[in-house]
Amino acid sequence: MAHLVVMPKLGNTVESCLIVGWKAKEGDSVSPSTPLCEIETDKATMEVPAGVEGIILKLLKAEGDDVPVMEPIAVVGARGEVWDGTVMEKKGAAAGAATGAAAGAAPAA
Repeated sequence: MAHLVVMPKLGNTVESCLIVGWKAKEGDSVSPSTPLCEIETDKATMEVPAGVEGIILKLLKAEGDDVPVMEPIAVVGARGEVWDGTVMEKKGAAAGAATGAAAGAAPAA
């Protein structure tokens, strides 16, 4: 089952983050700690880990996008899994939010 990776909520006042660059691409294998992208707020730059093990099925945002927190940025699933493109279904969004919240964000190296 595919998991949505969401833009993490990095503080009470952060409403969105800028995707500085993707560190992984569609089709890459990832572990929960694999950095997917580097993001920037007005105060810090950090990496967003995949949060789950699998294959990147789809990157939903582009470099340079300013993405609201808790909005899906990528889809990770099993090898050979077909993702139907549904992102905003209530059930799927809740599962993705849980994935992103558990993953958090790690400071960039």
